[in-house]
Amino acid sequence: MGARQLSTALKVGQQASTGQVVKEILGQSSSAAVYITEDGHLRWSFFDNEGSLSSNQKSVIGEFDGLMRDIKTYVPQSHCEDQLKLLGKALFRALEEDGAPSHDPFGEVKLAIEELAQQKVRLIYVSSCVISVGVILASFLSIKSTVEFQEPWVLFSTAGLLGAVGACLSVLNRIRRLEIDWKGSKEIIALEGIARIAVGMFFGVLFCLMCMGDLVLGAFKDNSPALFVFATISGFSERFIPELMEKLEARAGKSARG
Repeated sequence: MGARQLSTALKVGQQASTGQVVKEILGQSSSAAVYITEDGHLRWSFFDNEGSLSSNQKSVIGEFDGLMRDIKTYVPQSHCEDQLKLLGKALFRALEEDGAPSHDPFGEVKLAIEELAQQKVRLIYVSSCVISVGVILASFLSIKSTVEFQEPWVLFSTAGLLGAVGACLSVLNRIRRLEIDWKGSKEIIALEGIARIAVGMFFGVLFCLMCMGDLVLGAFKDNSPALFVFATISGFSERFIPELMEKLEARAGKSARG
């Protein structure tokens, strides 16, 4: 937020024209000042041209306002103050430049915001995956201890559980490489994590059905350990089951033409 020209230089502990107390000065010159107030707000003042901004400077301020909102909305609270300082220093340098900036004045800030925001949403995504597997495992053990299922159902449910575990392991293995829409809502991100586990569970059961039906790797249908390993792989690899289904589709097409 801008302010009218100050008659004296800003000082830490001084009350600014906005009525707020200055906590830290990020940059100050005869042309501009950027500072943080005691209540945690990032403020700026421009003194040249009687406080009138050029069109380039107005564009810089507009981008600055958007980035400040992103920091407060998407960056973890523990990192907000550091990012606001980085943003404020970048703004001061941009206001000091004459004419259009030769580079993106907020490039470093944007990269930092995205990385920190990605860390935040990755935690939500991974947590939802782990919790989903925990719920599935608890449900499996609870039902198994109270209901007497026949062998095929035990086989399929175990394959589904292992498919879910495989999906969770895949997420954990790629945790630093996950690209998630960091501007999405927490609820949507959590649902995406749950959906990934649900797909893994479904793929585990589907592989078991395909194997028992002699459609793929039928030699393993009487070999439970091997079947369970491939059920886990089905959940771990997002392409394993789709590629098997494509091969089955191609095989069915050849049989129909023959």
